[in-house]
Amino acid sequence: CEIFGAAGWKLTYDDMKWWGDWCQVHGVNVMDPHSFNPKGNMNDPDTDCPPYFYYTGDEENWPKYQAWCERQNRLGYMLTGNDEQNYHIAPVAMLWTGYSKYAEEPVNGDYKNEYPYSMQSALDRVHYDHNLLTYSRFKKDCKLNETRKEIELSFSKYKILILPPVEIIPLEVMKKAKEFYDLGGTLIGWQRVPTKAARFGQEDSQVQSLSIDLWNSLKPTASWKPCNTNEKGGKTYFIDATDEDSIADQLTLIMDNSGIDSDFKVVSGNFEKWTHHNHRVRNGMDIFMLWNGAKDSCQMVARLKAKGKPELWDPGTK
Repeated sequence: CEIFGAAGWKLTYDDMKWWGDWCQVHGVNVMDPHSFNPKGNMNDPDTDCPPYFYYTGDEENWPKYQAWCERQNRLGYMLTGNDEQNYHIAPVAMLWTGYSKYAEEPVNGDYKNEYPYSMQSALDRVHYDHNLLTYSRFKKDCKLNETRKEIELSFSKYKILILPPVEIIPLEVMKKAKEFYDLGGTLIGWQRVPTKAARFGQEDSQVQSLSIDLWNSLKPTASWKPCNTNEKGGKTYFIDATDEDSIADQLTLIMDNSGIDSDFKVVSGNFEKWTHHNHRVRNGMDIFMLWNGAKDSCQMVARLKAKGKPELWDPGTK
């Protein structure tokens, strides 16, 4: 992430910490500040994409830059890696449309607040960690585990698949989503279900048939109860909400009904919607990053699902 480019001249250390921690809790652990110029000074500032940190002694944030770097380097080290001892744990996989969304009209007429951003924020608020999977990654690299009813990619495993609100989708992706459901997996549609094939020569009717098999309709009704089920435990749900608050409300009911728990659950407290988490395994240890992005401190009682003896770690001091 080019984290501070064009942020303006009034970036404070609190801003720096907030942005850095927001990236870390969402899985972005390599950052380029885009903000260091050893030749400039505050009397003759570099005007290209401020802020900059100058080592001439007249820029108030320069002494704090080392503290920011040390904090983010420690967090990045603990929250990275992809092998049998270092991997991300998240129950939800979301299919990412990439640029294919520009092949059709947006469902609400404006892509600014479209998928995946409001859905991601809502998942954060109901404390279900997630990853984005491109169509090709899901189609080619993901394996389906019938015994565990999970989608597997490297060492990460997902129990829930969320489809984007598109009408056009690769037929192979829909076939694999249907296969996941047939094996007992849980699918969530949002705003509309696919009705058209993405490649020439493939019949739209095949995509429509798969959508009907999954949701019993090309225009399903939102409900916290499954639209469809099968004998192996497969479930499909549908969310029609467009704003973050309503999506979070519908997700809460659906997750409760699905029986699929998050590994982090807030039991009680005065937390706000900014409270997020990131769960990884590192060298056999479960690492949870808990983040409060609100202006005020909060107190909560939370349940963390892991093995071993719990320890608290402050990346700013240790």
